[in-house]
Amino acid sequence: VLPDHLSYEGAAMSEPLACCVHAMYQKSQLELKDTIIIMGPGPIGLFLLQIAKEIGAFVIMTGITKDTHRLELAKKLGADVIVDTMTEDLAKVVTDVTNGYGVDKVYDASGAVPAVNASLPLIRKQGQFIQVGLFANKMVELDTESIIQREIEYIGSRSQNPYDWPIAIHLLAKGAINIDEMITKKFPLTEWREAFDKVMEGNEIKVMIESNPGEF
Repeated sequence: VLPDHLSYEGAAMSEPLACCVHAMYQKSQLELKDTIIIMGPGPIGLFLLQIAKEIGAFVIMTGITKDTHRLELAKKLGADVIVDTMTEDLAKVVTDVTNGYGVDKVYDASGAVPAVNASLPLIRKQGQFIQVGLFANKMVELDTESIIQREIEYIGSRSQNPYDWPIAIHLLAKGAINIDEMITKKFPLTEWREAFDKVMEGNEIKVMIESNPGEF
């Protein structure tokens, strides 16, 4: 049951947000003291960011040059540091931020193997790597040396379960998630094709299709 003051726009965000709740609350138990990397400033990465900031973690958000506008949004949504990994040295950033200790956790929302392998050596010993994004291929080549030698816990996070939804709805209802910034385009139901085309262009964060109750 949705709270009375939760908008339909907010309710429409509850499923992807619940997936992020699953990764941060159930699979890894993110804590206030944690310094983390979130890789990939798409919708999932930006939801992860907002949950992490609600908890109080220090967040380094990474992306590539084509993600510049998304990284800027990440900064607006609370990222402590943003890094374009094509033009900046992520390892140096992590060294500077953590005094050479390494981050506590990495959350991958990119599904990009090079990004994953670049981050594994930056995790502190016995830290955690949480795989949220899906890879393009079922079989990928990972830096197992870093996983073994640093005793990293590599965790898969799949979708959500019934326990994640109430937390997601609570976060939405209390205003912890900036819905206005996440929904970057709206289309009426009659323009559904244009909406899908806009999604495929890859420049928007979330595109919403609205139905008109008067049409039914």
